[in-house]
Amino acid sequence: MTFVELRLLTFFRNRRAAPSSGSRCALLFFGLPKKFKDVVLPSVRRHVTGPNPSCDVYAHAYNVTSTTNRRNGEADAPIFPEEVRLLTDDVVFDTEEEFYARVAMRRYMPYFPHKYAWVFPTSLHSLVKQWYSIDRAWDLMEEEGARKYGRRRGRPVYDRVGLFRSDVLYNGDIDIFDGDAVIPAHSNGEIFANDRMFYGLYDYAKVWAKGRLGKVDEYMKSEFGKMHCLHSERFMYHLVRELPIEYRDICFNRVRATGAVEKDDCEWEPELDKNRYWAGCHELKNKQVKEILRPIIIKQPENATWAAKT
Repeated sequence: MTFVELRLLTFFRNRRAAPSSGSRCALLFFGLPKKFKDVVLPSVRRHVTGPNPSCDVYAHAYNVTSTTNRRNGEADAPIFPEEVRLLTDDVVFDTEEEFYARVAMRRYMPYFPHKYAWVFPTSLHSLVKQWYSIDRAWDLMEEEGARKYGRRRGRPVYDRVGLFRSDVLYNGDIDIFDGDAVIPAHSNGEIFANDRMFYGLYDYAKVWAKGRLGKVDEYMKSEFGKMHCLHSERFMYHLVRELPIEYRDICFNRVRATGAVEKDDCEWEPELDKNRYWAGCHELKNKQVKEILRPIIIKQPENATWAAKT
């Protein structure tokens, strides 16, 4: 489906609707839950599920007991995946063995972006696991939504979908009815796109969420892919570059399994003298300097912000 066809389909099938119109919505949580019960869950209830009480909630999590990631300062740090059930009973789990049985990582390792500040091979494994988790959460939504409500001819079960990490501390209310294709304003740039959260109309959410692994070959054949390889924010920019993306001043901070919370996630500013890019995944050549620009931040209107009851 071309971008023009997608826009026409979305226009005729979905109009921006308020919750009172009867449109259905779903909130999907993905990834590795870290300090979920004590740190993440209270912020999810206050800032995500609270402002969207009519939405169904689905989740995917990895059934592991610990994680090690040198880049995050995690060394055999404990994980308690069953805590996700405190958020929703509609959850699907995978073990790491099941993931590696279904995903051939050797196919993607040649595209590791060595020139960026990643740790080989952990960073790319983590990225692909996140993509797979998003895919699994989406499929669960489709299956359970059809079971609950039946299928609608020519229309999806849900009109709006929000996708959220299960390892971040949310700091402000998120209303998934306030835009059609929304990502946070932080961690973006001229050739970056924030890959940590999305909400909006079903068709746009599906582009963001579904089948990323199946798009890798096409991406790597593009000049952009050959230049930047499988770097998360750059791949995301290429994936959603034709969507009518809207930015919101939404802040959340990544939580590590050690309990540490990343303090600067919402303050990211590229340093121009360090933004130097080379062609190729492994070779450093054709040095270029590329200026990265920040997007215009669109703040949510005060009267549209849900106020938590205390």
